Amino acid sequence: MTSFFSDVKEAPLDPIFGITTSFNADPRSNKVNLGVGVYRTANLETAVLHTVVKAELLLSELGPSREYLPMDGDARFVARMAEIVFGKPMEEIDGLYGTQTIGGTGGLRIVGEFLKGKLSKEVIYLPDPTWANHNAIFSAAGLRVEKYPFYDPATYSLAHHALLAELNRLPHGSAVLFHAACHNPTGVDPTLAQWEEIAAIVKERSLLTIFDSAYQGLGDGIDEDAKAMRLFQRQGLQFFACTSNSKNFGLYAERIGALFINTRDEQEAANVGSQVRTIVRAAYSNPACHGAWIIEAILSNKRLRAEWLGELSAMCSRISEMREALAEALTQMRPDRNFTALLKQRGL
Repeated sequence: MTSFFSDVKEAPLDPIFGITTSFNADPRSNKVNLGVGVYRTANLETAVLHTVVKAELLLSELGPSREYLPMDGDARFVARMAEIVFGKPMEEIDGLYGTQTIGGTGGLRIVGEFLKGKLSKEVIYLPDPTWANHNAIFSAAGLRVEKYPFYDPATYSLAHHALLAELNRLPHGSAVLFHAACHNPTGVDPTLAQWEEIAAIVKERSLLTIFDSAYQGLGDGIDEDAKAMRLFQRQGLQFFACTSNSKNFGLYAERIGALFINTRDEQEAANVGSQVRTIVRAAYSNPACHGAWIIEAILSNKRLRAEWLGELSAMCSRISEMREALAEALTQMRPDRNFTALLKQRGL
């Protein structure tokens, strides 16, 4: 009997996780993993936050039910994350819809499906360069991926004028993705003044923004790393915001994140939410509970929340110290080169 799978070829390694596969197979002791963005301790261990451990102990004492979550996930978690992202209670933001997602990646895929299936978009514009998986996520959702200039390799900085010029050339109503902070892979972010210029063009050309926020708190701080999303919200712009809790809570394996959609009013938010739920139902029905419960337990407890912010600040400081050490070491090796741009970049 002929095999149904005889013509299926082996897929190439994922460009990010493939590096980790090669890293694990390399026997050398002085190797460095430049693959998946995971914060590690000085002992090269994935950090387990003390607040996460304490939250899990609290949950074990409560013994909550393992009944299915709603399609939107845990409403308490979503509300707490809205406060982290936007700096104020969710109920104070008219027209904001939120849902729990399977990590940041899951949120982005929902956005791709929504753009294609609900808004009839054909193209999404991504920064050049961008996180490698962005291309796969949106292509799999049926969108054509185009690029806009973002990074200037000659100056190791934002290609500011080229970026603004290209945004001004995009067709009205185009979908455009921005990294909210700690741009991956360059570590280069617009300043607040530059974000204000970008927002003006977004408003003028009615561009539909998608924010990918995977590193909030690991750049300049929780509030600082959300400045672009908060600016767009204050100005009444409509946008998607995909957030991940992998890095800032160290919950990589829990696959926990949130998607927020800023609409015009409560009726639009309700309509949008109903359509998001059709996408979720067809994809995975509802998200997992554990990661959401951990985060809600931390953020709802004043003491744990303050301790978590302290742990996050310590991780942020260590990242900056590592950047300084790298720049210093490279300068000693190549005194003819200028590595100060490393000190201005943010993120992993």
